Amino acid sequence: MTSLSAARFRLLAPLALCQIIGWGTTFDMPGALGRIIAADLGFSNEAAFAGLSVMMIVSGLAGPWAGRLLKARGARFCLITGASAMGAGLTVIAMAQGLILYGLGWLAVGLGAALGLSASAHTAVVEREGLRAKASISLMMIVTGLSAALFWPLLSLVNASFGWRAAVLMGAALQIGLCVPLYLLALPDAPPQPPQEAQSPTSAPTETAKAGRNTFLLLAAVSTLFTLVTFGLSPILIALLTASGAAPALALSLASFRSALGVTARLGDLLLGRLSTPPRAMAGACLLLLLAFATLAFGAPSLAALILFIGLYGFGSGVGTVARTVLPLSHFSASDFGLMSSRIALPQNIATAFAPVAMTALLDRGGPLAALSAAALLTLAALACLWGLQRERRS
Repeated sequence: MTSLSAARFRLLAPLALCQIIGWGTTFDMPGALGRIIAADLGFSNEAAFAGLSVMMIVSGLAGPWAGRLLKARGARFCLITGASAMGAGLTVIAMAQGLILYGLGWLAVGLGAALGLSASAHTAVVEREGLRAKASISLMMIVTGLSAALFWPLLSLVNASFGWRAAVLMGAALQIGLCVPLYLLALPDAPPQPPQEAQSPTSAPTETAKAGRNTFLLLAAVSTLFTLVTFGLSPILIALLTASGAAPALALSLASFRSALGVTARLGDLLLGRLSTPPRAMAGACLLLLLAFATLAFGAPSLAALILFIGLYGFGSGVGTVARTVLPLSHFSASDFGLMSSRIALPQNIATAFAPVAMTALLDRGGPLAALSAAALLTLAALACLWGLQRERRS
């Protein structure tokens, strides 16, 4: 693992803080305030939480445009613009008296998310570290994974004292009043060139010109399929474990422990350094998920099988989340990373929006075996696409 130098800390600390704020005040916000907002504005809980679907779909649809902007103007411009747009959207949500303004606010948040969240933040690191940025991105993802743990209690505390509108406005103030200045200070206007050895053909071949289309399609497929599995199963883990024979209290404890395992897995992948390349890590993650599904399908309701399932699933989803984020660095140049990542966000975000609904329907109508079988087939498809990627790279 690369040491955390002073220069790297000055880059990663503000980026990680702003990403915690970015995710915590937008994607995580309905978890703390959604039902309260619905009750106050007089619409259903489903309508309140549909704001997340609007955010993810708009962010995905805007991904290709955001990628072109990233390549043309750089991560600094996109992060500042994105934080400003998210702050404006949160302000509109705080002013909403009904569903129309509420939806428009989430639309603005979605546009801001396309520019101001993960793809741009990771691109800011790649702009400065080149193809060696995997360790820094992994470290940043470990920290930003704590956004809900920090912002759920904070938003709830502000709501209890001043109401939900004040809590949402606090998020807007943090986006515009803290994130924008931090981006201005932490990111130079013209990023230094990444080290030349990190961009050489021996580090990772640039296939943008000769096989870029096929490589991009396979990358998008791997990322989307993995997202369908993890974002589809994670919200229904408690129900899946309960349907597999676990007592409700045990299912809650095991599902809660999964997040800690995911963070531990990311840390372990970081400590492995160069031994864990993105393709290897992605393949390993898929194999862990397949073992997890087989364990639960054939071993439940045994306590050992339930514990082993959550361990395998937690580690597999944690490692895979980092691997799919940095996988484009194994197939494209550092200068193309932001463009490719933003384009991949289109199918990936659509999968994020609809996967929980599809997996819930499978579980409710077909039981645990139907949900696990679908997840296994999607994981096998991701492995096949990953094998295709390696063939493209060798050729």
